[in-house]
Amino acid sequence: MRQLLIQVPRGQGDKVLDMAKAHQGTNLARFEASDTEGKLDFVITYWTLDKRKRVRPQC
Repeated sequence: MRQLLIQVPRGQGDKVLDMAKAHQGTNLARFEASDTEGKLDFVITYWTLDKRKRVRPQC
């Protein structure tokens, strides 16, 4: 199982959560954050990675 930490522009975190759920992600969390470049959504998820399946970003 791998922990993935994902940063996306503010407002895109729900899309990432939906993608994680569709690919059996577990222990999902999203919170708002900011860095030097502005506001963002920060998503934490755990996935069991199968090398035969690749997930391509849709955002």
